[in-house]
Amino acid sequence: MREWMRTISLALPLIGIAAVADLQGQEAGNPACSLLTAADLKQATGQNYDEASPGDDMGEGAGGGASCQWGDPGSAGLPMVSVVLIPSNGKKSYTEVSRSFKAQPGCTREPVSGLGDGGFVESCTRARGPVVRFRKGANDALVQLDARKSATPASVKSTAIALAKAVATHMP
Repeated sequence: MREWMRTISLALPLIGIAAVADLQGQEAGNPACSLLTAADLKQATGQNYDEASPGDDMGEGAGGGASCQWGDPGSAGLPMVSVVLIPSNGKKSYTEVSRSFKAQPGCTREPVSGLGDGGFVESCTRARGPVVRFRKGANDALVQLDARKSATPASVKSTAIALAKAVATHMP
Protein backbone atom coordinates (compact mmCIF):
# COMPACT_ATOMS: atom_id res chain seq x y z
CA MET A 1 0.00 0.00 0.00
CA ARG A 2 2.80 2.43 0.89
CA GLU A 3 4.55 1.82 -2.46
CA TRP A 4 1.34 2.58 -4.34
CA MET A 5 0.81 5.85 -2.40
CA ARG A 6 4.43 6.84 -3.01
CA THR A 7 4.04 6.26 -6.76
CA ILE A 8 0.90 8.40 -6.88
CA SER A 9 2.45 11.21 -4.86
CA LEU A 10 5.40 11.31 -7.26
CA ALA A 11 3.24 11.13 -10.39
CA LEU A 12 0.72 13.88 -9.54
CA PRO A 13 3.15 16.82 -9.82
CA LEU A 14 4.40 15.45 -13.15
CA ILE A 15 0.85 15.18 -14.48
CA GLY A 16 0.19 18.79 -13.43
CA ILE A 17 3.37 20.01 -15.17
CA ALA A 18 2.44 18.12 -18.33
CA ALA A 19 -1.08 19.61 -18.34
CA VAL A 20 0.25 23.18 -18.00
CA ALA A 21 2.84 22.56 -20.74
CA ASP A 22 0.11 21.18 -23.01
CA LEU A 23 -2.08 24.27 -22.54
CA GLN A 24 0.84 26.60 -23.18
CA GLY A 25 1.77 24.62 -26.26
CA GLN A 26 -1.77 24.91 -27.62
CA GLU A 27 -1.74 28.70 -27.33
CA ALA A 28 1.79 29.02 -28.71
CA GLY A 29 0.98 26.50 -31.45
CA ASN A 30 -1.99 28.49 -32.78
CA PRO A 31 -0.62 31.36 -34.87
CA ALA A 32 -4.12 32.57 -35.79
CA CYS A 33 -4.53 34.00 -32.28
CA SER A 34 -1.61 36.39 -32.78
CA LEU A 35 -3.16 38.01 -35.86
CA LEU A 36 -5.47 40.42 -34.00
CA THR A 37 -4.67 42.52 -30.96
CA ALA A 38 -7.06 44.06 -28.46
CA ALA A 39 -6.29 47.44 -30.06
CA ASP A 40 -7.11 46.08 -33.54
CA LEU A 41 -10.46 44.75 -32.32
CA LYS A 42 -11.32 48.00 -30.52
CA GLN A 43 -10.38 50.14 -33.53
CA ALA A 44 -12.37 48.05 -36.04
CA THR A 45 -15.46 47.31 -33.92
CA GLY A 46 -15.53 50.08 -31.33
CA GLN A 47 -15.86 47.43 -28.62
CA ASN A 48 -13.57 45.77 -26.08
CA TYR A 49 -13.15 42.04 -26.62
CA ASP A 50 -11.82 39.47 -24.16
CA GLU A 51 -8.72 37.40 -24.87
CA ALA A 52 -8.53 35.18 -27.91
CA SER A 53 -9.99 31.70 -27.75
CA PRO A 54 -7.91 29.17 -29.72
CA GLY A 55 -10.05 27.12 -32.07
CA ASP A 56 -8.66 24.57 -34.49
CA ASP A 57 -4.99 23.66 -34.25
CA MET A 58 -2.82 23.99 -37.34
CA GLY A 59 -3.93 21.44 -39.89
CA GLU A 60 -7.44 21.08 -38.44
CA GLY A 61 -9.14 24.29 -39.60
CA ALA A 62 -10.46 25.40 -42.98
CA GLY A 63 -7.95 24.68 -45.73
CA GLY A 64 -5.65 22.94 -43.27
CA GLY A 65 -5.14 26.09 -41.23
CA ALA A 66 -5.47 27.15 -37.59
CA SER A 67 -8.38 29.19 -36.24
CA CYS A 68 -9.00 31.58 -33.39
CA GLN A 69 -12.12 33.38 -32.16
CA TRP A 70 -13.01 36.46 -30.16
CA GLY A 71 -16.47 37.24 -28.80
CA ASP A 72 -19.40 35.07 -27.86
CA PRO A 73 -21.15 32.99 -30.51
CA GLY A 74 -24.90 32.57 -30.22
CA SER A 75 -25.47 35.00 -27.37
CA ALA A 76 -26.33 38.62 -26.77
CA GLY A 77 -22.64 39.35 -26.12
CA LEU A 78 -20.12 40.68 -28.60
CA PRO A 79 -20.36 39.45 -32.19
CA MET A 80 -17.92 36.63 -32.82
CA VAL A 81 -14.82 37.36 -34.89
CA SER A 82 -13.15 34.32 -36.45
CA VAL A 83 -9.71 34.24 -38.04
CA VAL A 84 -8.16 31.32 -39.92
CA LEU A 85 -4.51 31.29 -41.01
CA ILE A 86 -3.79 28.85 -43.84
CA PRO A 87 -0.20 28.11 -44.88
CA SER A 88 0.16 27.19 -48.54
CA ASN A 89 2.68 24.39 -47.95
CA GLY A 90 3.38 24.46 -51.68
CA LYS A 91 -0.30 24.08 -52.57
CA LYS A 92 -2.48 26.38 -54.64
CA SER A 93 -3.73 29.47 -52.83
CA TYR A 94 -6.84 28.78 -50.72
CA THR A 95 -8.12 32.22 -51.72
CA GLU A 96 -7.69 31.43 -55.41
CA VAL A 97 -9.41 28.06 -55.03
CA SER A 98 -12.31 29.67 -53.11
CA ARG A 99 -12.73 32.33 -55.79
CA SER A 100 -12.90 29.65 -58.50
CA PHE A 101 -16.10 28.20 -57.01
CA LYS A 102 -19.37 29.76 -58.11
CA ALA A 103 -20.98 31.92 -55.41
CA GLN A 104 -24.02 30.33 -53.79
CA PRO A 105 -27.48 31.81 -54.41
CA GLY A 106 -28.00 34.88 -52.21
CA CYS A 107 -24.27 35.56 -51.99
CA THR A 108 -22.29 38.43 -53.46
CA ARG A 109 -18.53 38.76 -53.87
CA GLU A 110 -16.59 41.97 -54.10
CA PRO A 111 -12.85 42.54 -54.50
CA VAL A 112 -11.05 44.19 -51.58
CA SER A 113 -7.81 46.08 -52.08
CA GLY A 114 -5.10 46.58 -49.48
CA LEU A 115 -5.11 43.00 -48.23
CA GLY A 116 -2.43 41.30 -50.26
CA ASP A 117 -3.21 39.16 -53.28
CA GLY A 118 -6.72 38.59 -54.58
CA GLY A 119 -8.63 39.73 -51.53
CA PHE A 120 -12.41 39.53 -51.67
CA VAL A 121 -15.38 39.66 -49.35
CA GLU A 122 -18.35 37.35 -49.66
CA SER A 123 -21.67 38.30 -48.08
CA CYS A 124 -24.59 35.87 -48.05
CA THR A 125 -28.10 36.74 -46.94
CA ARG A 126 -28.40 33.53 -44.90
CA ALA A 127 -24.87 33.32 -43.47
CA ARG A 128 -23.47 34.11 -40.02
CA GLY A 129 -21.72 37.13 -41.49
CA PRO A 130 -19.37 38.29 -44.22
CA VAL A 131 -16.18 36.34 -44.92
CA VAL A 132 -13.06 38.10 -46.17
CA ARG A 133 -10.49 35.90 -47.93
CA PHE A 134 -7.02 36.95 -49.04
CA ARG A 135 -3.46 35.81 -49.58
CA LYS A 136 -0.39 37.56 -48.23
CA GLY A 137 3.01 36.08 -48.99
CA ALA A 138 2.86 32.30 -48.63
CA ASN A 139 -0.25 32.32 -46.44
CA ASP A 140 -3.98 32.74 -46.87
CA ALA A 141 -6.41 34.08 -44.30
CA LEU A 142 -10.15 34.09 -43.65
CA VAL A 143 -11.81 36.64 -41.43
CA GLN A 144 -15.48 36.34 -40.51
CA LEU A 145 -17.61 38.65 -38.39
CA ASP A 146 -20.98 37.41 -37.17
CA ALA A 147 -23.96 39.64 -37.86
CA ARG A 148 -26.28 39.99 -34.86
CA LYS A 149 -30.08 39.96 -35.22
CA SER A 150 -30.21 43.74 -35.55
CA ALA A 151 -27.64 43.64 -38.38
CA THR A 152 -27.24 41.96 -41.74
CA PRO A 153 -24.11 40.45 -43.27
CA ALA A 154 -23.98 43.39 -45.68
CA SER A 155 -24.23 45.97 -42.87
CA VAL A 156 -21.18 44.59 -41.02
CA LYS A 157 -19.11 44.07 -44.18
CA SER A 158 -17.00 47.23 -43.69
CA THR A 159 -16.10 46.13 -40.15
CA ALA A 160 -15.11 42.65 -41.40
CA ILE A 161 -12.87 44.29 -44.01
CA ALA A 162 -11.27 46.53 -41.36
CA LEU A 163 -10.56 43.43 -39.23
CA ALA A 164 -9.06 41.64 -42.25
CA LYS A 165 -6.76 44.59 -42.94
CA ALA A 166 -5.58 44.44 -39.32
CA VAL A 167 -4.95 40.70 -39.69
CA ALA A 168 -2.92 41.35 -42.85
CA THR A 169 -0.56 43.66 -40.95
CA HIS A 170 0.31 40.83 -38.52
CA MET A 171 0.60 37.98 -41.03
CA PRO A 172 3.97 36.30 -41.48
